[in-house]
Amino acid sequence: MRTCLVAAVVVVVSASARAEVVEVGGAAGMVTSTMKQTFPDCSDQPDCIESAEAHAPRRGIASGLFVRYPIVRALLVQAELAYVQKGFETTLPSLRVDYLEVPVLLRIDPLRHRLPVRFAFLGGLAPAVRARCRQSGSFFMNGAGVPYDDRCEDAPRVDDMRAYPARFDLGLVVGATLAVESPIGVFEVEARSERGLVDNGAWGPGGRTAFESYGVRFGYAYAVGR
Repeated sequence: MRTCLVAAVVVVVSASARAEVVEVGGAAGMVTSTMKQTFPDCSDQPDCIESAEAHAPRRGIASGLFVRYPIVRALLVQAELAYVQKGFETTLPSLRVDYLEVPVLLRIDPLRHRLPVRFAFLGGLAPAVRARCRQSGSFFMNGAGVPYDDRCEDAPRVDDMRAYPARFDLGLVVGATLAVESPIGVFEVEARSERGLVDNGAWGPGGRTAFESYGVRFGYAYAVGR
């Protein structure tokens, strides 16, 4: 009896998903990011700051493609492939790091196909691989400042420590979308925030470093397989 019940639920959910359609589309917009640096062991260090946002934000772009598969009408899985520019701006140094991200998100769209204008919400994980990394600043030689702008691996080191993040990262994504459904597709405006979940090791073992970013994206989705 229990087996029959489980099979019935699977059939109903599968039929509901098949009745829906897969959506494909793209989005692009602006993103503002910075790096959070945290020192967890500050009890015996009077000059230690436990959590500091020590770097001015960098403004970049985020663009990519996505596909959405409906589990049921109001719940979809959204997989993306996006190019995102992150980093921070300061004099010593500035860091410009671009990532290729593959977010896998759950999208809750409770009024999908019921109202032409509606809100949707999403959240999930965003694995990322570093695609480009440049560092700029200056160092002193013979009492004079010498500017540089190099690949992160080739940039001068401070106290023999690297000052750039690891090649792989993982972020937590949350966002909200205003969607407008029309006969030619769905037009969207999305506000999104992302926070790094792992220590990217940019300043060695002295503390935990992680990116934080937020931004607005404009997108378009089209249903296929009707």
